[in-house]
Amino acid sequence: LGVDKTVDGIELNLNVPGDLIYFPGHFAGFPILPGVVQIAWAEHFGKLFFAIDKPFLHMEVIKFVKVIQPGAELKLMLNWKASPGKLYFNFSSESGTHSSGRIVYG
Repeated sequence: LGVDKTVDGIELNLNVPGDLIYFPGHFAGFPILPGVVQIAWAEHFGKLFFAIDKPFLHMEVIKFVKVIQPGAELKLMLNWKASPGKLYFNFSSESGTHSSGRIVYG
């Protein structure tokens, strides 16, 4: 896990190990990281690095563009906008964006 501060937020470098409990059964012969796990990671790291003190309300413009497979090296960009209570996230790799969206708190 590598962490860099950016002008607008935080950039995390993540390596996705092949032995994660989320891969078996999702799917046989072609394991992918479930979208719900990606959202949970965005929320977990968002609360770790930003002062998010409001409850989860809903999500906006969630897009899953490319699958994430075991062994992937990802960048997770997080940006917290306190005034509207929105956490912006983007999972990407050398092949482009994998998923993005906003988690709304309030």
